[in-house]
Amino acid sequence: KDEHRFLNSVFAFRPPLTSTSVHPGSIYRTVSTLVWELPGRLQSSVHPGSIYRTVSTLDLMGTEPGLGGKCPFTPLACLGRIPHCGRMNAIPNRQAPGELASKQHGVLSYRQLTELGIQKSFIASRCTSGEWIAQSRTIWVVAGSPDTIHRRLWIAALSRDDCFISGRSAAAIHQFNRFVHPNMPEITIPYSGDGRSRTARVTRSQFFKTTAVLDIDGLPVATAPETVFVTAPWISPRRTARIVDDLVLRNPDALAELQDIYLRYQGHRMRGMATMRPIILEISAGGYVPTESELEAVAWEIFAEADLPGLARQAPLPWAPTAGRVDLYVPDWRLIIELDGRLWHSKTEDFERDRARDNAATAAGYNVLRFTWEALVSDPASCLRTVLAFGSRFQHQSATAGDPGWTVAS
Repeated sequence: KDEHRFLNSVFAFRPPLTSTSVHPGSIYRTVSTLVWELPGRLQSSVHPGSIYRTVSTLDLMGTEPGLGGKCPFTPLACLGRIPHCGRMNAIPNRQAPGELASKQHGVLSYRQLTELGIQKSFIASRCTSGEWIAQSRTIWVVAGSPDTIHRRLWIAALSRDDCFISGRSAAAIHQFNRFVHPNMPEITIPYSGDGRSRTARVTRSQFFKTTAVLDIDGLPVATAPETVFVTAPWISPRRTARIVDDLVLRNPDALAELQDIYLRYQGHRMRGMATMRPIILEISAGGYVPTESELEAVAWEIFAEADLPGLARQAPLPWAPTAGRVDLYVPDWRLIIELDGRLWHSKTEDFERDRARDNAATAAGYNVLRFTWEALVSDPASCLRTVLAFGSRFQHQSATAGDPGWTVAS
């Protein structure tokens, strides 16, 4: 309404407008001067660019607001209907780039700026004044913004129209065990794209369109199951298995996603498949239970290779299934294997509780073996020999005397 009243006052002191008598650029300059002479309240609410757009449209359509009347077109209604008037273009929203940069750690792309209506001359003036610093032909950063890993990720993500954060960068975002952000972010692009880049390490993938991507704080990032397959070639099988366990514990639906990705890569020469194949086959076989600690992962790797009959992890208590779980259980030998961590079992109450459960297992006719973290890590062969020796003695006693071997070995 303030703009309408102001336009009426302007036209009251101007001759009738026609498309041949007055150029819109002249009106804009005149109006700009008058606006800055207005009181502060109107000066903050009326923008010369808005009036210019309104006047330009009215002039070209041969319409003039009468004194005391209402303007038939508001500035917003005129947007998108303004033809090019000589060298004078619509004034862009100068605050929009700053608002956008604040959400992207100071990074702006040419595509985003053009969508905001920013012209090349505006970009050039900001670069000349030192307000923006070019990172590539289409990427700029606001001067003074800190050079953080998040800014590098935004530069890499905005450097291509079709890309997503992947590899070790995605693993660090998903907080995979012992993964940190590389100095140069890693992105994936279509296989037909150009792999050259000064701001990111680029991987071309023929599975680009079928890869699942998440939006994390505005950044396109490959999902955690997708990232597991990509990072598998760089780390040990034990560490990969541990990452899968953590992933499944946090999101049970990840099991199905891992299986789908495995089927997608099946038959292709994909690095990391040799590491992921046994893990996926175990998942597909059913009964997969992820380990809940690094200690259990180490113990499982040691004892699973020995083909212990019916070995299960995180099994319910055989004599009281609803009362708790045991770390490892060999049902054919009636053997329970418990693992003592360095911190978890250091308190007196933990020690007393574990011994009480050992006594309950003995009373129910089960045998208990306990191994510490130090024993499993420093001498895993000795731990395995102890379990196999117990199994051999149990089988011998069961075969000769029918004795179930109800003794406690610890």
